[in-house]
Amino acid sequence: MAEVIKIYTSPANGEETVEKSVVVAHAGCGLVGDRYYRENIDGDNRNAITLQSIEAIEACNRQLNSDFAPSAFRRNLITRGIELNELLGRKFYVGDVLLYAWELCQPCDYLQKVLNADVLHGLLDRGGLRAEILEGGEIKPGMPILLAEDKKSQTRVVCAWCSKILKVDSADTRPRPISHGICQDCSKKIFTEMATPMQEFLDSFAAPVIVVDKEFNVLAAGKKALALAGIGADQVRGLRCGDIFGCIHARKEEGCGNTTNCLNCVMFDAIKHTHKTGMPRVRMSAYPDLNCTSRDKKTRYHVSSEKIGELVVLILEYVEEENR
Repeated sequence: MAEVIKIYTSPANGEETVEKSVVVAHAGCGLVGDRYYRENIDGDNRNAITLQSIEAIEACNRQLNSDFAPSAFRRNLITRGIELNELLGRKFYVGDVLLYAWELCQPCDYLQKVLNADVLHGLLDRGGLRAEILEGGEIKPGMPILLAEDKKSQTRVVCAWCSKILKVDSADTRPRPISHGICQDCSKKIFTEMATPMQEFLDSFAAPVIVVDKEFNVLAAGKKALALAGIGADQVRGLRCGDIFGCIHARKEEGCGNTTNCLNCVMFDAIKHTHKTGMPRVRMSAYPDLNCTSRDKKTRYHVSSEKIGELVVLILEYVEEENR
């Protein structure tokens, strides 16, 4: 799930950022108590709020061999599970607060001086977003981030095997598009008590799905994933997710998982997170440039992951293709 994990404000330029458990956003003005808060008569403060992803911060730390805390980057909201660059020029919600992302935040000389590190290189095009507040309200850690158009049609998640509803907004009875996951009962039974053949289970998914071990090797794939890869079920063992889905970086000499681009791979992040914690990732937007299958089209996946025993099931929902 795309969400806010940390909130910071700073009362004045040059002062340290302070972590908040809740912050109030005023439309056209900014975050109460923050240095960029303005009582604008025209209601147009494009510096009202800034966002940065924890994935970009972690990648920057790896690249610089550093250990900077999220607060050091001086953004208001730290997010997880969303590619912020994809929000540029779009309206989106943080909880019930409506924002408009109008500019990428590039790292500045001031930040580089404060951190005494080459963040200009480490955060180029990964410095987050500046956004305007269109509708105000409270923002707290854990609040979901949704595109404005998606908030009107939030996904109803059902188990791909038993069809039990996993997540639904009971206060809203409108029809919802259906996304497939695995319920806890089925995840425990699928390869043991039910003795269901793995291929039959994977083929039951309406979306492309693969099974990956802790070394990130693909052990099996459903028929939708096999169709995308253009291979047979007997050809997947030993491949990696990038090999299956046509990642342009998997074709490099280093191979899938070993290039510098792989540090930001949403698929690998989902696999690692779920293997380590046992917790799922739900509908995380994968980087479009990691899934280019030709020069004319780009493919975007919404990645979900579930753990079954010592394996991870990776589900690629809502495959979208668009002309470049």
